Amino acid sequence: VGSTLILGFKSGVWTWGLITGALVAWLGFAALYAAMLMAAVWVRSVALSAAVGIAVLLAGIVATYRSELSVAMKAGLARQGFLMVTALVPPLGRLPEVAANWAAGTSNEGEAVARVVLGCLAFAGAFLALAAARFENKDY
Repeated sequence: VGSTLILGFKSGVWTWGLITGALVAWLGFAALYAAMLMAAVWVRSVALSAAVGIAVLLAGIVATYRSELSVAMKAGLARQGFLMVTALVPPLGRLPEVAANWAAGTSNEGEAVARVVLGCLAFAGAFLALAAARFENKDY
């Protein structure tokens, strides 16, 4: 957001769409970083923290296309399990679409945007709460 403000002031290109687009990008970063922070606090491994970040990013992309992917699966327990697991991960692939639409000044679907934004906030909050609980019980 800060970089967007600096570039906006220096270039003279100033729209609220750019700021809201930057805030949406921040939401995606918050969701990834919260999971990485939780892994780092629990295990104290930089490599595992990076792996968790990559896994959450990939899971977020899969969660974006969960309905299209579930059609390719045979109906049954595996499909239901896939739908339940991917419902827990925010659809990170929708964030660039939302940010680009706001930056361009085109409209977004209100319910879909609210679902993505609230999903990212809830996901980040849950992982930060887990990290805080673990940090509180550690003896450094």
